[in-house]
Amino acid sequence: MKIARSLALLVGALTLITACTSDKSSSSNPAGPKSTPPSVAPPSAGSAAPAAPAEATEAASATPIIAVDPNNPNRPNLPDLQARWWAWAAKSTSGTNPLADRNGEQCDRNQATTAWYLAGSSEGPAIRRCRMVTRAPVAFPVVNLKGTQAECARFMADAKGSVELDGKQIRPDRFDAAPIRFTGVEGNAITGNAEEVNTYACGLWVQLAPLGEGTHTLAVRGSAGTVTTVVDYTLNVTAR
Repeated sequence: MKIARSLALLVGALTLITACTSDKSSSSNPAGPKSTPPSVAPPSAGSAAPAAPAEATEAASATPIIAVDPNNPNRPNLPDLQARWWAWAAKSTSGTNPLADRNGEQCDRNQATTAWYLAGSSEGPAIRRCRMVTRAPVAFPVVNLKGTQAECARFMADAKGSVELDGKQIRPDRFDAAPIRFTGVEGNAITGNAEEVNTYACGLWVQLAPLGEGTHTLAVRGSAGTVTTVVDYTLNVTAR
């Protein structure tokens, strides 16, 4: 009897030890795959995609540099632009010459409905404040010349310039020698008389879609040979 009772106590102790060991093992190593931490859990079906980082959103919405080139659908390609601009410049007498304008008081003189023209500077750097309307594209030379084909070839050999509209760079178009014809008014600062002129024209040019209402800044810098352009514009654009 004593031997049987001892064996029974021994078996019970062993059973108790085995059970405790099993519980400890199960507690430290749970069965099945580990759960995914909430911070990296994949979104459930139908849930919204996570928001993009702020810097990525800002970069995606940033306004790109304005590139004025033949493939830009917003580029108003004005036919005979050089002839039109020279005719506009020759519509003013010496006292109202837009090229000699120092402060912008001549900006709205003789403006056409097809484009709003701006001028370079024939008498050194100029700072101009202009009031203009949104009715038409804006066109202007960075640096330009009228003369013979040979003169244009020499002029364009080292022509260069830069343009900034509201702090954004604009790439000018390059116009090599092209035949033009225009007529000015008597006493104009370009030809001096009202006779028709047949010549060639060349230069670096910018053509822009109509500007939106508000205030815009425009900085024009150009050079070719001995010709230089340094003009800073403040353009106050209104609906009418």
